[in-house]
Amino acid sequence: MSNGIDRKQREIYINENGVRFMNEYDLHADEREQLVLQQPNRRFWLIFDHIALYDGTCVVPQWTPEQLIEESKKEKAVWQAQTIEVLAQKINVPVDALQQTINNYNQYCKTKTDTEYARTYLEHPVTTAPYYALLVYAYSLISFGGIDVNENLQVLKEDGICFENLYAAGEILGAAATSGHAFCGGMLLTPALSFGKYLGESL
Repeated sequence: MSNGIDRKQREIYINENGVRFMNEYDLHADEREQLVLQQPNRRFWLIFDHIALYDGTCVVPQWTPEQLIEESKKEKAVWQAQTIEVLAQKINVPVDALQQTINNYNQYCKTKTDTEYARTYLEHPVTTAPYYALLVYAYSLISFGGIDVNENLQVLKEDGICFENLYAAGEILGAAATSGHAFCGGMLLTPALSFGKYLGESL
């Protein structure tokens, strides 16, 4: 799930209730993460239309728009339909709620004012069939737990005593050691380089 720095979102995000739950464009990564984790089953859909699909880089960086369309025919991760009603039925969200959500968003695009979530990028109303829904799950590629070390990066035993001549740096320390409560891009590689440089200079 990219933010406004990576690409300009043409999509809206809706949960299982068929409603938006966040500012899709302006929020920081940690705020976005916390909002996603609050959604039912920790999943949501990106909703967009045919014009948005082709206006800029594809929402899935590894795909072209044509590949996304082909995937939508499989109806496993992406769906398409000629109407919002049918799209809502395919992804099993309330039809009336999704239609109202899209109507509201389209009005925000017209007035350039998002009264719900204060989104500032409002250039792509959802108006041109076919319409698409891309399913997204919250997931983790890393462990927030890791090896315990002291301030000198010496690996500690259970009793808090350090092992002799044993140090640790990088991802093995766990993401919580450098990222806090949110995963931030670069916060595994950068500390590995920094701590490795520190150990190389100090040992």
